[in-house]
Amino acid sequence: MTRSSSLLERCAAALALAADHPLLRAMSDGTVPPAVFARYLVLEEGFVDTAARLVEVVAVAETDAAAARRLAETRADLEGAQRAHLAAARAGTASVLGAPPAAHDVLSRHTLALADAHGAPAVTVCLAAAETLYARWCAAAAARDAIRPAALQGWIDLHATARFAEQAAFWRSLVDRIPEDEVGDAELDAWFAGMLAAENAFHAAAEADDASGTDEEDAA
Repeated sequence: MTRSSSLLERCAAALALAADHPLLRAMSDGTVPPAVFARYLVLEEGFVDTAARLVEVVAVAETDAAAARRLAETRADLEGAQRAHLAAARAGTASVLGAPPAAHDVLSRHTLALADAHGAPAVTVCLAAAETLYARWCAAAAARDAIRPAALQGWIDLHATARFAEQAAFWRSLVDRIPEDEVGDAELDAWFAGMLAAENAFHAAAEADDASGTDEEDAA
């Protein structure tokens, strides 16, 4: 069994809980209020910028040429297609007063703090957690027969492709390469579960009446 498959097995309950967050359920069934979805898009647009920075942290430490090329492609996709998709989706929603500045969302704070403290291994695990979560809930949502606004349907479809599933698998393959004598299973679990907890707080911020007042304590 690989390190990442063992990690998924140990963190299965946390992953299932994150995939069943009320915001994700509402987006899946098409009942998310327009203002909540608009606030979510603002937060996601900010985190896409953070994610590009995080990918660069991993890329700088990468020694395998094929993996380095894949990381460069990932960053280009974040800075290009995903950013453009979010900007277009947000332009089609009502503006939301009180949305938090993009760089100050709980997910960005959590991941950047881990990057500073633990470098590429922690970032790798965090992004494996985030992309596994999104591949899972979006694939399940895409398989449901639900009526959704076009912008929401497009966001789900973007993450329900075979290409995105392969991207999540790529991050898990990088987890497999983290040496056990440098990072133990307990630390992998803490980073993975901590990222899912931060995702939960991030999603809850979109649902808050005043997202700018949301200061959830960062998950460790």
